Amino acid sequence: MKKRVPIVIDTSTLVKAMEYEMRAFCPSKKTPGNSFNRLSCDRRSPDHGVLLKQASSHAAVSHAFNRHKVCFTEETLDEFARISVLSGDKLFGSATANYRLDYMDNILKQSVMVKPGFPPQICPTDSDDNIILEAAAGAKAHYLVTNDRDLWSMESSGNCFIVKPETYNEIMGLKPVSGKRRELRTVQPLTAQVA
Repeated sequence: MKKRVPIVIDTSTLVKAMEYEMRAFCPSKKTPGNSFNRLSCDRRSPDHGVLLKQASSHAAVSHAFNRHKVCFTEETLDEFARISVLSGDKLFGSATANYRLDYMDNILKQSVMVKPGFPPQICPTDSDDNIILEAAAGAKAHYLVTNDRDLWSMESSGNCFIVKPETYNEIMGLKPVSGKRRELRTVQPLTAQVA
């Protein structure tokens, strides 16, 4: 068995993964079945690029939780909770409230809490991103997976590589997400991973 390395995932990546999971596995009130089937089939759909970004984030998050040690600080977890659970009704609609709570609960069960550390460098363009760098420093993370352009433009912080979800997937040997329906659904939902 490979060593479980510490990884930090930022809020934007977790939210994109959750959005994908809700589209893929959570029934929609608007359409019979679920909205994923409708969105993934048509490459001309304006949502297709968004769906691919969400699918890449979901694949990275799912792989990190299954194979590695995902770390949070209180601040980073609070930020994710605030956006996904507390502000989620505005973003996702109240119909998904229970699903979002289950998702958050599973993240709590599968993650490791760490104290913030002192990052070797700070984000030069957005000081709000420093809490995620502090989490990576505190966890002694090998990777910081982010969709935040300000962070991944830094490339690294000390020994921690700052990568996009697509790059993380490539490094870990996962197939690139192509938009084909069966490839998009190969990753098991995070809410189903904890029994």
